[in-house]
Amino acid sequence: MSVSRYSKEEVVKLENATNEFMLSNGTINWKGLFEKHKFPGREQSNIKVKYNALKRSKQKKRERQAEVSAAAAAANGAPHNNGASTAFERFAQKTTARLRTDEPNLDQKAREKKINDLWGKLTDTQKAKFGSQTSRKRKGGIRDYFSTSGSGSVRAKKQRRKEELKMYETAATTGTTLPQGKVKRVMRSATPTSTTKEAVALIAKATEMFVLWLAEKSAKVSGHRKLSVDDMIMASKCQEEARFIRVALFNDYTPEGM
Repeated sequence: MSVSRYSKEEVVKLENATNEFMLSNGTINWKGLFEKHKFPGREQSNIKVKYNALKRSKQKKRERQAEVSAAAAAANGAPHNNGASTAFERFAQKTTARLRTDEPNLDQKAREKKINDLWGKLTDTQKAKFGSQTSRKRKGGIRDYFSTSGSGSVRAKKQRRKEELKMYETAATTGTTLPQGKVKRVMRSATPTSTTKEAVALIAKATEMFVLWLAEKSAKVSGHRKLSVDDMIMASKCQEEARFIRVALFNDYTPEGM
């Protein structure tokens, strides 16, 4: 026996009824709902299935909206702010932390419903404040990324990084000059060639420095420390100094204008 599709009026009626009979733990008082509300031609089991389907659909829609917002921010070269890329997400992030303290007995579903209800009661002006806060955080860019990784100012961190890299510019910690010229000749050579221990160390350190540089460029786009292929591709697209990576690493990736 086939079940006819729900009309728009039936969907609205079901949503209003479930909101009315939703308990504090996020579950539905189905007995009370069916005693008060009637759905002609619909089995109770089918109504429950429809409610769960609507709930999943809304969750997927929110996830898609978050993904679209994140993609748009990445395309503009703007890093995320702790995962809050929209005004609603930032509001939800703050409200979730408060609810976990004020109402620890709420489960995830009930907490989500309360956050949505609170958001719906805000005026456009109040909602806009969360959007402007997100924008101000994004403008910090890579500065926020470094400032949250430890103590000290950004300038001090850059100076320490400069001193660290200086160790590998001319000499190793033992005082022996690394054979940079020999490394260059080895890399240009088409035939297999053995290298000294110092040359291998230099290649390893150069690789480490490049990965660190690439991680920083990627962080400007993603806003986090994790280095992924998608973030590297986006960094090579958005940042001029990383253009060479498009051809060197991502041969199957065709950026705009190339």
